[in-house]
Amino acid sequence: MVPGVGQSKRLAGICLSCFGEVIMKREELESLFQWLVDPHDDILLKGAKSTYVAINGNMFGFISGDAGTLAIRLSKTDRESFLKKHPDSICIEYNTVMKDYVLVPAATLKNKRALRKLFDTCLENARSLKPKPTTRKKKSTKKKAAKKKVAKKTPNRNQASTQSAATKKARKKK
Repeated sequence: MVPGVGQSKRLAGICLSCFGEVIMKREELESLFQWLVDPHDDILLKGAKSTYVAINGNMFGFISGDAGTLAIRLSKTDRESFLKKHPDSICIEYNTVMKDYVLVPAATLKNKRALRKLFDTCLENARSLKPKPTTRKKKSTKKKAAKKKVAKKTPNRNQASTQSAATKKARKKK
C-alpha cells in the first residue's frame, strides 16, 4: 500500500485525512451526499452503516470508511483526467484499489458547484453502464397445474372390523 494515499483514521464520527486534518464530520458528509442526490428522483441513498447510491444495480458513489470522504465512480477517461489533477485521490478500501473509483478531495467537497458538476458526470457514467441482473426470481406467468394428492382410502378400525365380520358371516353361510 502506498503510504499517505487513501489512508485515514476515524475518531468518534470525525473523518480525518491521512495528514490528520479534519475534513468533515460524518453527519455533514452524509447531508452533503443527500444534497447531491436530492435533485434526482430515481436515486436514493442506501445502506445503514455504509451510505451509498446505486442505479440499475450498479453502485456509483459511497462514503468511504477508510478515507473518510466521498468516493465516486467515473468513466475511464474521466478518471484519468481527474487523477492527473488530484493524484492522491486513488480509492483504496480494505487494502484494495477500487477500479473506476476516486476519492473526492476536501477542496472539492467545499466547492458545491464543482462537486455538483463532478457528481453529474459520475451519474451520467452510471446511467450508461449495463444494468446488472436481479437476484430475485421472477414470478412465472404460467400457472402450474396443481397436483392433487390422492389419499389412499384405508378403512378405519371400525370399518375393518365390520367388513371382516361381514365376510366371516358370508363365508359361514356358504
